[in-house]
Formats: sequence, structure tokens, C-alpha cells
Amino acid sequence: MSPDLRNQLAKKEREVKAVITISQIISQDIPLPAMLDRVSAEIALLLNAPFCAVLIRHDSTLHIKGSFGLSAEYVDVINRQSNQHGWITALPSSQAFNGSKPIFWEDVRTAPEFADFQDAVLNQGYVTMIAAPLIVGEKHIGTINCYYTSRNTFSEAELSLLTTLANHTATVIRNKQLLDALNQSVNELSALNRQLDTQHELLLQSEAIHQQLTRLVLEEEGLAAVVTTTADLLNRPVALYDARLQLIAHSASHPQTAPNIKLLPQLQRHQQQSPPLTPLLSDFDEQPVSITPLVVRRRTLGYFAVVAIPPISTELEQRALEHASTVCTLELVKQRVSLDTNRRMRGDFIDDMLLGRFTDAAELKRRAAYFKFSFESDFRVLVVDIHGFGRYIELHNLSEGEVEEIKHSLATTTEQVCRELKKATFVAQQGDRVVVLWPMRHPQTLTRLQTLAEILSERMAAGWPDLMLTVSVSTPISNPLRFSDAHRECLDALAIVKRFGRTRPIVVFDALGIYALLLRSSAVEDLQRFSRRLLAPVLAHDRAEDLLHTLSVALRHQLSPQKSAELLFVHPNTVKYRLNQLCELLDVDLHDAEQMLEVQLALLIHSLTPAE
Repeated sequence: MSPDLRNQLAKKEREVKAVITISQIISQDIPLPAMLDRVSAEIALLLNAPFCAVLIRHDSTLHIKGSFGLSAEYVDVINRQSNQHGWITALPSSQAFNGSKPIFWEDVRTAPEFADFQDAVLNQGYVTMIAAPLIVGEKHIGTINCYYTSRNTFSEAELSLLTTLANHTATVIRNKQLLDALNQSVNELSALNRQLDTQHELLLQSEAIHQQLTRLVLEEEGLAAVVTTTADLLNRPVALYDARLQLIAHSASHPQTAPNIKLLPQLQRHQQQSPPLTPLLSDFDEQPVSITPLVVRRRTLGYFAVVAIPPISTELEQRALEHASTVCTLELVKQRVSLDTNRRMRGDFIDDMLLGRFTDAAELKRRAAYFKFSFESDFRVLVVDIHGFGRYIELHNLSEGEVEEIKHSLATTTEQVCRELKKATFVAQQGDRVVVLWPMRHPQTLTRLQTLAEILSERMAAGWPDLMLTVSVSTPISNPLRFSDAHRECLDALAIVKRFGRTRPIVVFDALGIYALLLRSSAVEDLQRFSRRLLAPVLAHDRAEDLLHTLSVALRHQLSPQKSAELLFVHPNTVKYRLNQLCELLDVDLHDAEQMLEVQLALLIHSLTPAE
């Protein structure tokens, strides 16, 4: 075999090995840039080039994606230049990219295409450059560039070899790109599948939570059970409040106090600006609490509060909170409908008593037993009235919905306070007022009723500023058939108080007694002048309040110094001294029945008249 033939065979063998090596490199599971670096090295070795690069098309640019021997600075300059000038006129390689065969520049130092790259070329130190297009079918995907440090020319065989290497490299690069794209699609589909599995599992858990909470409502376990179960699901304290931020139910670990009533305006603004069931994060007892309004048809029924440490962040926690809020809302609606129905029935019962539809006490007692109320003991009738309600509505420009909410809250609050003070009361709504039947089983009934009036006034004023109540109390009655008489006493007492212009937390008909007959008179101004004239010397005294209070207590206890002193927490001699002083100031003899009647009447009118 001749030496020439042996050289040719050896050269072909190297070329075949190079092609095989390139195929092996590209078939390996390595990132594309690393693979192209190794391909560049193999081609540079085969073509005796000190530098080699593989440029890949990306959108409207050519980027060096793999190289051998080129400095990082050179690669960066070329890629930035390509980005700056955009589509493929910026680089000399674009001529080869747009063509179908290799192009070489024997001396790039004099080639006009390299005018913008002279600094980079000089720094890299090459003279000759050849570029062959990477073509798959009719698709151009990039170029292979080889760089030489001295002037060089290329034979047809070398150009043919470079073309063969370029075509083979283009095919395997394209296959690699397709394989990478396929793997990416598989990975994305796998991720989506995992996400679907997660969503499915979340849906199953969410459905289980919904069924668990719904079952509590359907089995009438009550709101306390819903709150406790939610606390267990969220592993954090939970509480439920009504529309006025009064506590309804709470988990064992939650504070039993309600948020400050001053938080209400902020919650109401939040409701107006946010969709329903959107929580508001607020500080309560020095810890962040997520408070969710429970709203139906723009009416707030309550608030669901969850301690937000750690933050409620997982989707399952958020869904559990949404389910709990929804279930509590439905339960509150159900309870409200049931409560309204019960109140209508109680109101009908009161109306039947007022209209005298019961002629038999036994029948009336059977009807009362349905509401779990007994007429076995004496009782008083109470009427809870909103002072000047029409004027209050006008001043505050209340809507019909807001008016109904006040009336509903008045009935609810009265029921709550009655339960706190005495369990066996009967409460019914009657228009704008609330009627209460109060059994007299406790010796301190009037003291408890005074407490009732004060608590009611305080709680209602907390929700509606400047709202004032008066609780009117009848005399004790034993026969329930006399309910209408006792109810009339309450209305008369309210009318008397209103005629004299004073709002009092409580007015007891017993305290008016026979004076009620006089005070029903239409001559209100005459009575007020009479009171001011008779009491004028005392009212001008610097201790008028003490003197009048002593006189009031003494008159209620037959002018007894000992009994009066016990109630006033003073010495009996002090009471005697004050009574003597009063007799001198008023110029009356309190032991004279007629004069004492006048003093008592004047004193009562004074107590009903607004302070000037």
C-alpha cells in the first residue's frame, strides 16, 4: 500500500472517529452548552484549529453557545454585539448562516465585515476564520466557526469535511434540542400531574372538612361545636362574635373577652370595600387576629375570629376558614329565622293577653308553659323603650335595615341580660319596644331591675351612640289575666317621664303611686313651676343635692332617722339635722299630712324634670 493511500485511509479513519465521537457526545445526557464545548473541541482537533465555536440561533440573534480555546471576554463581546444589532446582519457568521456552504476570510484584519470586531479579534489573536452553516432540512439553526492564528486557505476536501461535520452536527444538535424540548414537556406534564394530584388531594380534604362542619349544623350540634371543630382543624384559637362584637362561642384556648367595640367602624369599612368572607387582620390582646365578617345580603350577622400566629398561609387552612365562615353564616341565618319566628309567636301571645283573648287563667298558663314560662309566682311587667326613637332615626339618617337591626339587637340584648340576671323571664318584641315578664322570686327584685336597666342602656349605647333607653316597671301582679292593667301602668309611667322631658334608665310605677294620677295632668308647666317654687330655697343651698337626697330617703321611710341613716351611711343625728334644716328652708312641717304631700309631689316632679 502506497504512503499516500495509507495517509488518506488514516485521515478518513480520523474523520469517521470524529463523527462517531460527536454523535456520542451529543447523545450523552449533559446540558447543551457543555455538549457544544466538547463538540467544538473535537472539531478544532480534527481541523487543526486553535479556536472553534458553535453558534446557535435564538430568536433574531446568533449566540455562541459552545466554544474551544476562545476567551470569555471574546464570547461576551460577540454575544453582546449580536444582542445589540439584532437580526443576523450584525456578525460575519450571518453570511454563512444565510448561505448553504462554508465561507472563509483569509485575513480578518482587512475584511470589512470585521470592522466592528477588530479589538476583539486582536485580543483573541486569530487571522483566518471559516464558518459553515448548521442546516437540518431547510431549517438553519446556527454555524460552526473555526479560527486560525495565521493566514490559511482551505482545499475542497477540507471544505467538504467541514460541511459534512456541520451537517452531522446540525442533525444531532437538532435532535438534542427536540429531545430537550420533549424532556421539558415531560417534566412540565409531570409537574402538572403532581399539581393535579395535590389539587385532588386538597379537594378531597376540603370536601371532608366541608362535610364535617356541615354535619354539625345538620345534626344541630350548635355554633359552639362548629367553633371547636374549626379550632382543631386549624390548630389555633377560634371565636365567634355577633354583629355588635359580643362573644357567641369560643374554643377552649381563645380569650373569652370580645374585641373592643371601637373596632366596629374599621370592620364595617372593610366589609364595604372587600368581597364577603374577606378577612381583616387586626391586633387583639397584643396578637394578630384574622376577623372574617359573616354577611348575608349586605347584613352583617357576626364575625369569625382566628388567631393568626403563625399566619394562615396554606390553601387548606384558607379553605377550612372559608368553610367554617360559611357554615357559621348559615347557622346564624337559621338561628335568626328560628328566633324571629319564636319572637313573632311570643309577640302574638302578648297581643292576645293585651286584647283579653284569654278568659281562663289555666288556659293562659298552658300557653305560657309552651314558652317555658310559669305564672306560679307574682310577677312584674317590664317595657323596654327607646327614648325618642323617631327623632333618633331622623338625626342619624338611618335606613330601614338599620332601624330593624336596632330593634333586633334590642330584643337580643334584653334576652341576653335577662339570662345573665334571671333565667325564668319571658321576653317578647312588641313593635319598637320589648316586653318582659319578670317573676318576683328574689327579694332584691328592684335592685336587679335597676341593674338590668343600666346594663341594657350601656350595651345598646356602645353599638349606637346617644341611644337612650327607659325600662318601665309595673306594680307586682299575681293574676296573669291582669296583664293588660300592668302593661298600661308601664305605658303610663313612660308617658309621664316623657311628658316631663327626662330620660331615666328605669321608672317604677310603685314609686309614682298616687302621684301618677296627678302627673297625668296636661298642666305639665304648672306642675314644674309649683315644684320649683316650693323647692327653691333648697335648690339655692350649696348642699342642695345632699339635702334633697336625704329628704327623698326619709320620706320613703316615714321620716325615720335610724332607717334613713342606715341607707345614707351617716349618723342618725346628721339625718335629724338635715331634716330640721329642710323644714326651716321650706317653711313646712313634715309631720303635717297635707304639707308632706305637697313636698313629696314637688320632689317627684323635680326628679322627672331635666336639669337646667
